[in-house]
Amino acid sequence: MEKSVLTQNFSMRFGTSMFGVVFTDTFFAHRYSNDQAAEFKVEMARLAYALMHNSFLTSASPSKSSKSSARSSPGGCQECDHELIPLKYIQGYEGCKQQRCILCNTKTSWCCRDCTTGPLCLVPVCPKETVVRRGPNQGKTVRHGCLARHRANPALLPTRRQGAKRARSAPGNDGSQSSDGSSELDGA
Repeated sequence: MEKSVLTQNFSMRFGTSMFGVVFTDTFFAHRYSNDQAAEFKVEMARLAYALMHNSFLTSASPSKSSKSSARSSPGGCQECDHELIPLKYIQGYEGCKQQRCILCNTKTSWCCRDCTTGPLCLVPVCPKETVVRRGPNQGKTVRHGCLARHRANPALLPTRRQGAKRARSAPGNDGSQSSDGSSELDGA
């Protein structure tokens, strides 16, 4: 393991050494008590698979993510609590400190624990109350109904707001009209 994970960091090196010792000793104990013909690489592959698909793991951990979208579709669990957790507690998340709420589009640093399926599949939702930290309303408490709406219907994803840009017109058509009201493309 030390050959495959190259590092100059002492704690990482020490950790990989200890894992190597534990895995090797565990393999020899398994070989002694269960299967005399066991091979190390085969048993380590089985162990890795069992650890990745751990049936004893609690539901607090995010489930397998969908590869189709950057945000997950939160239709998963109707009977879940839909508790909020800070973005910084999501393992592997290295993005911005805040994301846009899926319901009201305001910035929030919280996301649904049950619907978020990984660092790339977030479901940001506003908490019940927030305190304004800047601006003229500094120190005031603002109440949001986003969490209650999300708990009532986790599959609810409002339609996206349209951008502020105007729709493109056909090439060469700038949409201008002459003073008599006819279009310049009419040939007038």
